[in-house]
Amino acid sequence: MYSIHLIAKYIIWLHPKADEKITNMQLQKLCYYSQAWYLANYHKTLFQENFQAWVYGPVCHELYKKYKNFGKECIEIKSVPEEFNSILEDDKDYLDQVIGVYNKFSAIDLMVMSHDEDPWKNARKGYATDEQCFNIISKKDIEQFFSNKING
Repeated sequence: MYSIHLIAKYIIWLHPKADEKITNMQLQKLCYYSQAWYLANYHKTLFQENFQAWVYGPVCHELYKKYKNFGKECIEIKSVPEEFNSILEDDKDYLDQVIGVYNKFSAIDLMVMSHDEDPWKNARKGYATDEQCFNIISKKDIEQFFSNKING
């Protein structure tokens, strides 16, 4: 298992390779979908950190704090491939595939997608659409929802 910070940094590093920049909001959703499909495919977590059901979709508070100073601007950090030696090659291939699918979507597209999914909705039950919510999105809900997409 990895830290979300290592996975996020890897995702940021992948983006320039695709000639695209990434915002904090987009990074949050890409990390979320990386975790979701990992849970669905391997029935274990990619990283331990949780996501909360914020107004704009799933957010890992620890990750948000790290990159919030970028605001809505693109995140620019320097990384070198050697930083990612602790990530297994199979997991890099997995991340490359997930990011390859989801990086074509804007931050807003990803937010809208997550709003249509049960794990986020379940965590926000009883909250208005624009009401602040810090409820944790259940990993069990995430795994079940995305496993059903594979099996359904």
